[in-house]
Amino acid sequence: MSQIAQLTNDEAPMSDGKPDDDKLNLEIRRFLKRVGISSQREIERAIYGAVDSGQLDADGTVHARVTMELPDLGKTLVIEADLQLN
Repeated sequence: MSQIAQLTNDEAPMSDGKPDDDKLNLEIRRFLKRVGISSQREIERAIYGAVDSGQLDADGTVHARVTMELPDLGKTLVIEADLQLN
């Protein structure tokens, strides 16, 4: 028999029709970690490339915008910031 405890029908967790808070939180964190790492890499590449090519002053500012969409839910969130390079 497996070392994992198996629940009988009487012991099975009840579903109240809501998402599991812990599982949802973990899924969101995984998604945001992936977004954060990928976004940071792309921002750095773009900024260093622009500075190297002379398109951007190393003491300048870059306006950044991220658009997050949940298309299945019809939700969009836009976050903007000015990134100071020095």
